[in-house]
Amino acid sequence: MRALESLPGKVGPYRLIEKIGQGGMGVVYLARDAESRPVAVKVLGPAVTEDPNARRRLFREVETMRRVRSRYVAEILDADVGGPSPYIVTRYVPGRTLDDLVREHGPLSGAALGQLATGLAAALAAVHAAGVVHRDLKPGNVMIVDGQPEASRRPRARPVLARGDDPPETPAGPRPGSFVTETGPR
Repeated sequence: MRALESLPGKVGPYRLIEKIGQGGMGVVYLARDAESRPVAVKVLGPAVTEDPNARRRLFREVETMRRVRSRYVAEILDADVGGPSPYIVTRYVPGRTLDDLVREHGPLSGAALGQLATGLAAALAAVHAAGVVHRDLKPGNVMIVDGQPEASRRPRARPVLARGDDPPETPAGPRPGSFVTETGPR
């Protein structure tokens, strides 16, 4: 993968505006689509680009997450995980992470805590209704917009398993505690 500093002003058809985040999978940019709408573009790093198995897993996860529809989950709009600079595009969520909000203002309480719980429950219900287990819901992956939560980062999604299916795996092997059947978590 090209060094992120040397990326052109565009990734695919998306014009990069500014870096808004970075994690183990890559760098997230605020970008504009062809109609000049704001989107979030995650340019994936070497952990994905240099590993064919990681690319295959990512392709399956992206296809799985495209089925999720909820105002509480930033939908995947586009992706190119096979190209030289793989990327995932989601709806841009202009807000602050729950992690930052709690760090700066302390724990939520009262109505704010109720809105968080209700919104996250709705997000997880939508993810589970699509037959997916999120596997990466944490304060740094929840944006707060006008007091409402939104799961904004690409989840480490896995299809829900039917009895007899193989368990989900991480790059190092099966993920402890991630075994799921049609009747729920074990």
